[in-house]
Amino acid sequence: MANLSWKLDDSVDQTLVKGYRIILNSKPTEILLPTQNEYELRHLKPGKYSFINKKFLKIIFFFVGTTNEIQVSVTSHPDFVDEKISEPIRIVCPKRPQPPIIESIQSDKPFSIAIKWQIDTDDQDEISSFKIFLDDKLHGEIETNGRRSFKYEFNKLKAEQTYSIYIKALIEQKKLDGYVYQCDIGSNASNELSLKCAVPPKGTIPRIERMHPNGVEIVWESPIESSDVKLTVCCWLFFFFF
Repeated sequence: MANLSWKLDDSVDQTLVKGYRIILNSKPTEILLPTQNEYELRHLKPGKYSFINKKFLKIIFFFVGTTNEIQVSVTSHPDFVDEKISEPIRIVCPKRPQPPIIESIQSDKPFSIAIKWQIDTDDQDEISSFKIFLDDKLHGEIETNGRRSFKYEFNKLKAEQTYSIYIKALIEQKKLDGYVYQCDIGSNASNELSLKCAVPPKGTIPRIERMHPNGVEIVWESPIESSDVKLTVCCWLFFFFF
């Protein structure tokens, strides 16, 4: 997908404009009204250079995902006689990064889930950030900042609820050289994890096992320790004198 926006050069009389035309891979695709200055391109072909002509039009662009040869023309005639097409701007889309592989790790906080992952060596210099999704909704984003290993924690979750978790790797848009630009592109979704949050166990009730002159013996049933929660036993003693 590509989102384009543009405006006429100040030297052009805007009242004379009868329309714009989008040309995709040397084929005219759509005619736009003279009042329209934005357009969304879909179903683009990957793996080529993109051209947006720039002479009579100043083109502001934002590309996502693929690259193609694109031209924008302007005309003062309804049938596009003597349409004006500008010089090209080249937009290059990089190879789509590989989907990350995420793993569940132990969380030290109650009602939380933690995951970890690493960047593939081939994508290390390209990936700029990761988007993290919880139940198909964007939960957060992490910038790479030169790192290869990452951890992320989901907090304040509901007990006994199963959550769906996955992430996507992103390569950001940037200017490469002159009129050559790189578009944004994201990976496919990572493997999906279905996880429940770590929940503290219910408290146990102590009972008096034995009383003798030197003190009192108290016993209790130990809660079951799951792989996600570490248990710590605390004991308070209360003395009553009659």
